[in-house]
Amino acid sequence: MASRPKYVMESKYESFCKKCKKPIHIKDNITPEFISGKQAWVHLKCPTGKTFKEVISGNGQTAHQMMEEGRDILEEIEKKVFIPSVYQQAAFDWALQGIGHAVMKAVAGSGKTTTIVKMLDILPRSLRILFVAFNKSITKALVAKIRAAGYTNITIKTLNGAGFTVVRKYEGFRDLQESKVMDILTEFWPISKNDVEDPKVRSENRVKRSAMNKVVAMVKATLTDYNDPNAVLDIITRYHIEIDEQMEQEIIKRLPYVMEKNNENLEIVDYNDQCYLPLINSRLKNHFDKYDFILCDEFQDFNKCNIEFILRCLAPDGRIIAVGDHRQSLYGFRGADTQAIPSAIERLHATVLPLSVSYRCPKSHVRRIQNWVPEIQAAPDAIEGTIGDLKYEEMMEKVREGDMVLCRTNAPLIKPAFAVIKSGKKAIIRGKDIGKDLVNFIERFQCDDLGRLDILMQQYTEAEIDRWLSKNKEMMAETAKERYDTIVQVMKECVTVAELITKLETLFSDDNIGVVFSSVHRAKGLEAKCVYIYRHDLMPHAKAKTVDELEQEFNCIYVAGTRSLDELYLVSAEGDK
Repeated sequence: MASRPKYVMESKYESFCKKCKKPIHIKDNITPEFISGKQAWVHLKCPTGKTFKEVISGNGQTAHQMMEEGRDILEEIEKKVFIPSVYQQAAFDWALQGIGHAVMKAVAGSGKTTTIVKMLDILPRSLRILFVAFNKSITKALVAKIRAAGYTNITIKTLNGAGFTVVRKYEGFRDLQESKVMDILTEFWPISKNDVEDPKVRSENRVKRSAMNKVVAMVKATLTDYNDPNAVLDIITRYHIEIDEQMEQEIIKRLPYVMEKNNENLEIVDYNDQCYLPLINSRLKNHFDKYDFILCDEFQDFNKCNIEFILRCLAPDGRIIAVGDHRQSLYGFRGADTQAIPSAIERLHATVLPLSVSYRCPKSHVRRIQNWVPEIQAAPDAIEGTIGDLKYEEMMEKVREGDMVLCRTNAPLIKPAFAVIKSGKKAIIRGKDIGKDLVNFIERFQCDDLGRLDILMQQYTEAEIDRWLSKNKEMMAETAKERYDTIVQVMKECVTVAELITKLETLFSDDNIGVVFSSVHRAKGLEAKCVYIYRHDLMPHAKAKTVDELEQEFNCIYVAGTRSLDELYLVSAEGDK
């Protein structure tokens, strides 16, 4: 990694106003004020003008509230005259007349949500039915719909919602607290100034707590034996958990204690506990609601814990239909079981019901995707659509709010995203948690000088790359490099560390505002009239070597190529001819 010139720094800003979120200049009229119980510096009179967040997102408002999003989906389904395809009709026939379990293999844009909603309408009211939705918006809207229709036999929940229903039946349950694991970790890695005076130790403890928290989450998702050091090491590697080599043994040593303390406490639960604790704590085993028919949406994104939980919800002779697309499995890095669909077919001896017609993709896009997914078909009335090649400069001239720009990795998106913002358009990069992780990485160095921070991050990253390459873990090494490259690209737009942190916190968002820049992984489930695949040469990733890694790469190609409703452009790198 080439060395970078040291930045010339001036101490222009001491911090940011906690009210207006704008920088506080040393010469400003400022005053201390207590906000949320803590003393913070604020302007006596906040300056006018837009904050960075407002520049990015207009008024800072989300595009739709969650309930409105779900209602829009249902209204779109219900206003259309529904004529089932031969594949949808086969699924309905199976639901009413078939036996056993089924897996509905739904290609991108095949109307699986429409199929599920219509299936709920035709199933007998004598059945106890559970629909497991993968997002809260459709859940809330569907709950409102079935209540208005007077249905009492249908339950609509997310996976976490279904798990929480079980946990809440325990008479000792008191509260849902996301800080549950962190509170346990305070016993040996405190971060309060009252407990630890040395800021360096506090910073090191934050790093350890963050790493342990991620390990605990993956143990729960994958049902891993936390007493097996090799299994824990496998989790750390497979899920790219940021852990220094010297702290691995400490985390492995403390993990069984943390897990046992977590698992014994049913009074307080966190989100990862909601499906996990009912499986491993005997005090909850009799609290499951049982259903005759369970429909699971986005089954390819279920983790092992989710799958076992849903199977526990089946009544004797109950039936399950798992809906998803194995080729849209991209969340293995989050703990999803990348083999969830084929495993379910084998384990449940399931009937396979294809949904092969894409109602989203134009005909020209489908013909392109058939190179990877031969069974996908265009709808009879699909438009021809546009596919073309563009140079970077041509994309920047053409891109408009409402368009989507996709890339295999995040770092290349930083420059065009800032260019769009500077041109006066709104823009975000998908992934609020990505921005948070990048900020956490920066804060571990406890450095207020931007140039010095760059040197420290570069030294750390080079050591991490060497470590992973020595273990033949090229994708892990690439992940470390990608994190550094992303921060450096944002750093080019900043003059202080505080400004860098603010830009990372606001640029990365989960809202769909203006021009949406996104890694392919974050774009699943989204669509736009016009989609640009920037740096298409990065797919498949050159560092992907194993069978699983290559499969995930071709899944990325498939997902990226099926987001557009009309125009799809492959965009070369800046400067390419």
